[in-house]
Amino acid sequence: MDGIIIILAHMNDKRGKLSKIAMERLDLGKKVFLKNKDYRILLTGGVGKIFNYAKLPHYVYAQRYLITQGLQKKDFLPGVESSNTVRDALNSKKVVLQSPPKKLIIIT
Repeated sequence: MDGIIIILAHMNDKRGKLSKIAMERLDLGKKVFLKNKDYRILLTGGVGKIFNYAKLPHYVYAQRYLITQGLQKKDFLPGVESSNTVRDALNSKKVVLQSPPKKLIIIT
């Protein structure tokens, strides 16, 4: 794996419908990924009062969206559950350090 594309979470509703900003981030991440197929995507976001009242972590809904857009499960690293941007960074760092990539792209 040459690189990791980290896509930071945004809001979704109680049914898991992603916000416009969340989908824009995911669409950009897909565009970057399609130019770098040897990269993997790391999605963030858990369940929280401000951004996700749904039952599942935000990253699950984000991955489902990208799979409907043609990506495959093998294109993803395990999702990072977090409740805010600071936790996104700290929890993503743990994953990145397990297998440090040559390049890291963060989409926010």
